[in-house]
Amino acid sequence: MKNIKTKTSLIIVTLIAIVFTSCENHGLIGIKGTGSVVSENIETSMIEGLNLEIPATVYLSKGEGQSIRIDAQQNILDNIETFVDNKVLTIKFDKNVGNHEEIFIFITLDHLKQLTISGSGNISSDSEFTTEDKLMIGISGSGNIDVAADASEVELDISGSGDI
Repeated sequence: MKNIKTKTSLIIVTLIAIVFTSCENHGLIGIKGTGSVVSENIETSMIEGLNLEIPATVYLSKGEGQSIRIDAQQNILDNIETFVDNKVLTIKFDKNVGNHEEIFIFITLDHLKQLTISGSGNISSDSEFTTEDKLMIGISGSGNIDVAADASEVELDISGSGDI
């Protein structure tokens, strides 16, 4: 009976070791940010909205051209994925990310129709956005959105905690 318990314990310990070492060296807490903060400019098609899915602070500005800059540690930048769907820029991690320096995102755009935070983050603006379209603003998780806007219709939604 003792021999069976020893074998069972050995199998369990081996399985746990396999699980913890098979996480591409990211462990359960994710990739840890290393090094100093660097900047990267992101090129995309024209956007009219943002879906933020990473813990970051976003600064929006109204302007004639479009520019997007992300400031983060290089190994964290390497794991940030951006894509545009229906003129909405989504920013998310492509792998599990753990502790890192604060991420800052600076976006200049001409027209704004949508802002969403999925997870945790903050979005603020130093400009007022005017649109004749519906403006949709939402938080699903935790965050704050502080943007001045003049729109024909505004839809606000908070699922979790935060301020708009």
